[in-house]
Amino acid sequence: MKNEYTDPYINRQTGTLKNFLGISDNDKLQTAEAKITGIAMGRLNRDPVQGNFDFAHLCKIHEKIFEKIYEWAGTPRTVNFEKAERALAGLSVEYSKYDEIEKDAAMVIADMKKVNWKSLPLEQRATEFSRCMADLWKVHPFREGNTRTTVTFCCDFAESRGFGLDRDLFKDNSEYVRTALVAASAKFSDEYVRKTLAASLAKPDGHGTRAVLAAATENFTKALGDRSQPEHLCRIIKDGMERWEEAHLAKDNEISMGGHAQGNKMSMDDYKEKISKARKSAGKDYSAEPKREHGKSDSRSER
Repeated sequence: MKNEYTDPYINRQTGTLKNFLGISDNDKLQTAEAKITGIAMGRLNRDPVQGNFDFAHLCKIHEKIFEKIYEWAGTPRTVNFEKAERALAGLSVEYSKYDEIEKDAAMVIADMKKVNWKSLPLEQRATEFSRCMADLWKVHPFREGNTRTTVTFCCDFAESRGFGLDRDLFKDNSEYVRTALVAASAKFSDEYVRKTLAASLAKPDGHGTRAVLAAATENFTKALGDRSQPEHLCRIIKDGMERWEEAHLAKDNEISMGGHAQGNKMSMDDYKEKISKARKSAGKDYSAEPKREHGKSDSRSER
């Protein structure tokens, strides 16, 4: 899909994102970024960013994750952009326009705050939370790092509401998570369809091309529209909720039975590992990415 702007975040000579590390190779930048952000996210898991769970809070989380790599960490993008997805046959998710980012994100977060999460049964809670996470991710507030920031924000939000998600499950299956977010966000407006077709077809020349474009737009709109598949994201979110609850219940039971006094105390990570092994043996793992009719996601996609 052709970009219609000059990306100010890209070094034109190297084609990489401008960064504090001085790296000019995309693969090396991704490797360094993964290492640095992994350490930062581990720190945030232990000592979360404090805030009111609003747009400023979301930006602060992004800043803390990426401040050692990008000058614009914590700052919303200032351009519109598209990213071809193999899972969508080369189409991009329709992200928010840059001048509507704060408004769109604030609307999603406001909806999240209206829900009485603890009153919902697990299945309904997972479905609703999946929708909120996908809607927030679809805003794509930042030029890079939206998946990591959105997942961290949503996990922190959940725990502030008395439930949680197993963060390690998302970390260990990051490609699945991103592809699931793409699949859940495959909703295309008529405006996006017209723009996409106009870029790929010849400009109207007064010799019937307008009629071709109109017919193609009508057919393409019917073929696209809402093509979302939220079930893949819902699956891992539900499992993440179950793992979090099981680990915390097991931990609470051990404390109530005085296990810590008997010298057999287990850490929360021990409980998570034990539960993870049990669930994998039951066939609940994410070794395969969500399958869409157009194929798999690009492993080089932004996370």
